[in-house]
Amino acid sequence: NRGRPTPLMPESVNDEVEALEHFTKEFRERYGETHPVFYVGSLENAIKEALNGKAKDRKLLAVYLHHDGSILSNVFCSQILCSESVVNYLSSNFITWAWDMTHETNCARLITMATRHFGNVVAGQMRCLKSEQLPMLLVISRARATNEVIDMIPGSLSLDELMTRLIHDSESFQQQQRIDIQEEEEREARETIRREQEEAFKESLAADRKKVEEQKLQQEMEIKKQEEEERQRREEEERKMAIQQSAALQIPDEPEENSEEPVARLRFRTPTGEVKLRRFRATEPLRNVLFYLTSEGFHIEDYKILTTFPRRDISQLDAMETLQDLRLYPQETLILEEK
Repeated sequence: NRGRPTPLMPESVNDEVEALEHFTKEFRERYGETHPVFYVGSLENAIKEALNGKAKDRKLLAVYLHHDGSILSNVFCSQILCSESVVNYLSSNFITWAWDMTHETNCARLITMATRHFGNVVAGQMRCLKSEQLPMLLVISRARATNEVIDMIPGSLSLDELMTRLIHDSESFQQQQRIDIQEEEEREARETIRREQEEAFKESLAADRKKVEEQKLQQEMEIKKQEEEERQRREEEERKMAIQQSAALQIPDEPEENSEEPVARLRFRTPTGEVKLRRFRATEPLRNVLFYLTSEGFHIEDYKILTTFPRRDISQLDAMETLQDLRLYPQETLILEEK
């Protein structure tokens, strides 16, 4: 019983990376392990990978357009695109990206991407493609900072014809690449000379000014340092005060001494020896205790909150656990220790 094959790309894809992962997996399921290495990522990133690096590292971008509705697709993929010679040549000379145009929603998404990256003319050509004109291999190059489709290779070609087109495209690209590499090297050499001259001038200028400016610079740095320290101190005070005020607003009212609810009576011994007493409902989460201490000026980032026995820092425990669960009920003495 031969059912319809799983689409190479699910309908209405939103994530290009997931779409290409799905495409690669299903393509391998259909046509075997020998197949082009499809770039898994967005078309934008595939273009950057292929064409936007240094001249010597650039490759052509091959965009494979697939359509399950075409009678050519199966033969082209199995006998031509997955032939060892094509796979090896693409791997050596191209970055290969793919898209499945079977579903209209995915076709529309591709046209949107094409408009953005290749312009309206190419996008218009894609929009007019009929399923019987697919599959197709687009060869993308870059000239004058513009992405250009330099070849549209139909899936109706023989293996030899496809290889001839790919080799021709690659040789043309490499010819231009050699020119680009030379121009880039010359440009970098000029830039290096310019930078070296600038550096020599700056060093000379700096040496001339150094004796005069050193003391002045030191004084300015000291003033700035003091101002920055003062600013940071004020900001830290304001930050902590805002946290204290926020924490105070989040503490439930203290239960009455004779409350019918289970009440945890907590004693807090501060580093100065002062003792603070506070009642909490046994069912309250630990975070209410932390809010209380913060509102009193004991910020958890600055203090450990230690039980006497066994000795443990409750500020490191789960703040959503209840006081009863944490064995802080019916009473406990907690020691605040500066970190």
